[in-house]
Amino acid sequence: WIRDYFSCGTIKTSNLEKSCLKATYAPSYNSYSPHIDDAAGIKLAQKYFDNFLSNCIPFKLDGGNVIANDEYIIISEKLYTENVNLSKSEIDKYFENNFEQKLITIPTEILDSIGHVDSIVRFITPRTIVLPIYDEEYRADNRYIMKVRNILREKLGLEYKILFLPSSLSDEINEDNIFYA
Repeated sequence: WIRDYFSCGTIKTSNLEKSCLKATYAPSYNSYSPHIDDAAGIKLAQKYFDNFLSNCIPFKLDGGNVIANDEYIIISEKLYTENVNLSKSEIDKYFENNFEQKLITIPTEILDSIGHVDSIVRFITPRTIVLPIYDEEYRADNRYIMKVRNILREKLGLEYKILFLPSSLSDEINEDNIFYA
């Protein structure tokens, strides 16, 4: 959970200095305590980063909607739907202007109200990505995973290895009407 509300990134603010940025944590799926969680993220950043710039990323960001390595930032389209006050091009330009990595956007699965990219794509080495692959019962989910794989293959090229991890899903839904992870 800390990864979600502690959505931080570092950028160069001068030739030698880097600053820590924290986005506002206020996802649409968290109606219970977004302000408390956001405040906890700010406290963590203040404690562990000398150059901390609070909530200066100009959009809401759930840390689960982003993964990165030194070369790429991968986000889910959920970032755009959480920030309807900004256009896709404004958000993309922010990443382009403030981070050295190239941006890759993957679609959010149709029934996914959370949109976490970190439950779909993981860097396990700087140039190896793992994706889930499901049992035969969840063929529709595998079609989505293959769509994500095709996007990654197109954007990353052949120098990146993409592996599949056998995974299972649950049809259970919690009290907030969200599928269990």
